[in-house]
Amino acid sequence: MNFSDKLKVSAYKTYRTQNPNDMHNEIEDLLRTAREFRKKRNPEGLKFAEKAYELARKAKNVPLLIDSFRERLSYSFSVLSDYEGAAKIAEELLEVVDKEEYPEATAQAWNSLGVKNDIIGNYIASRDYYLLAIGLLEAYKNITPRGISTLANAFYNLSKLFVQIDVGEEHFEYLAKADKLFASIGDSTGQARVWNLKATLLPNDAPMEERLALFEEALKHFEKGEDLTGCASCLTNVGFAHCHLKNFEKGIPLMLQGYEMLKKLDNAPMLGFLLHQLAEAERMRGNNEAALDYLRQSEEILLKANAKVFLNVVYKGWATTLADIGDYEGAYSKLLNFVDQVTERIGFDRHAAVAEAKLRFELEKKEKESELLKKKNIEIELFNERLQQSNAELNQFAYVASHDLKEPLRMVSNYMQLLEKSLAGNLNEDQAAYMRFASDGAKRMYSLIDSLLLFSRATVDTALQEVDLNDVLDEVSRTVMGSSSRPVDMDADDLPYVLADSHQMVQVFQNLIANAVKYNDKEIVKVRVAVTTDSDPKMYQITIADNGIGIPLQHREKVFDLFKRLHHKEQYSGTGIGLSICKKIIGQTGGRIGIEDSELGGTAFVFTLPAAR
Repeated sequence: MNFSDKLKVSAYKTYRTQNPNDMHNEIEDLLRTAREFRKKRNPEGLKFAEKAYELARKAKNVPLLIDSFRERLSYSFSVLSDYEGAAKIAEELLEVVDKEEYPEATAQAWNSLGVKNDIIGNYIASRDYYLLAIGLLEAYKNITPRGISTLANAFYNLSKLFVQIDVGEEHFEYLAKADKLFASIGDSTGQARVWNLKATLLPNDAPMEERLALFEEALKHFEKGEDLTGCASCLTNVGFAHCHLKNFEKGIPLMLQGYEMLKKLDNAPMLGFLLHQLAEAERMRGNNEAALDYLRQSEEILLKANAKVFLNVVYKGWATTLADIGDYEGAYSKLLNFVDQVTERIGFDRHAAVAEAKLRFELEKKEKESELLKKKNIEIELFNERLQQSNAELNQFAYVASHDLKEPLRMVSNYMQLLEKSLAGNLNEDQAAYMRFASDGAKRMYSLIDSLLLFSRATVDTALQEVDLNDVLDEVSRTVMGSSSRPVDMDADDLPYVLADSHQMVQVFQNLIANAVKYNDKEIVKVRVAVTTDSDPKMYQITIADNGIGIPLQHREKVFDLFKRLHHKEQYSGTGIGLSICKKIIGQTGGRIGIEDSELGGTAFVFTLPAAR
């Protein structure tokens, strides 16, 4: 605490002694002192806000209670970067405040809850809180400059959210509104945040010099204001832009300066993203070991803070860096983490949107049916746009896996062949074995990438249609029997029509029947395909049984895990992804799959599919 701050505390104590019975003035003085400390980002001021809150509750002074709530909320955000704590204060505030009487305080609380949900990946809840704040303040005629600031921040946060989840072009409209509102109250720091975001929204083919100029202009305004988080973020962006221009000597120190600022602020989400940017900068200048170290730190910080919003970009950058140094299995693992993050976001948005639509329909249909239907149509369009964008991201991942990872593997394999030819007759036994190991490893990695592509395609929803399983079985039978070196005795019931995708059904039957042949030590392979009615009259139960080696009871759940193998690759070939694909496909139809003992002595896969007739 510096000398001037000590004087303020001393003055407060003197004031309190001189006015022992004037609680109203005492609370106001506490709040003034807290604001002075907050402007200097001094956490010592929080105790004055807490004391004001206690006295306002004791005095049952609602206006000052609201003010103390808002001051505590501001401290949690701007000084402590404690988003969880801020959300709890916001929820407490909403319990005591009347939104009609105190719209600005209510909107500030909603905005805080929006930020908290954004950070942990609850995008729909985050969007709704921002929209609630905007709707309330836009309808309020007596809005104050502080309320305008809250409204501008809600528009800015909503724009940033839509940028993160790649939804439509609405973020440009929201960002323009935020800029206009910040300008109307002379908030240069708010405008700097807008310009900082605008720079990131420039087209990919925009000159980096243009982006750098915007970042540097924003930084000038940040340095004049009180938003140290924004200043640190912008400083990092300036450094990152210099790195893109190959000016690493200037860029890296600027980024590290921003990193040190954020460490002091204890802002975990921003710190995690900044470490990701540092990793990218180090990768650009060829320092992959430093890049990997930054990525490990970024993942640890984001997971610890439950800040999922940036994890997908971290895993994507991690996979690219590992591929650069030739660690393709590690790159593959991180790409799986990336897919998990994207898939989780798609699933969350889909189910949350449907649940939200049903709930609101039931609550509002009696009063505003026509208005509600119009609103739902807009929400459905928004959801469809988000789903299309998410599917596009998955397709982009498929391209990365198939092209960017397979190409280096082709090169490794080709050079190994060239080496073998050029060194023919000059290799000792150990050297020849090493060459074989390297070639086999490249081939296995190539096969793993192909398997991952199959799995990623199976996770994309397809339109269900009427499929004759007899046609599916005929096609698969011809393929399996034609490629088997042993006789295959296949017996099947007359199979039903189901609601599914015909190509995916071929995948399921192909995997299960091919496994029945592969994992079989009998001279004659026996396969039995049977159909029965399920306990659910709308579902059929299909059983594919064999006389193979069977699956032990303790492994019957694990075999459906991705890349789970029970046998060494030298004994049985494959990548261990076939059953994962089957489970994913069947699950998307609403069915389920499990394993039982077979009457033929081997394994019986039992799964359900929706009836078409």
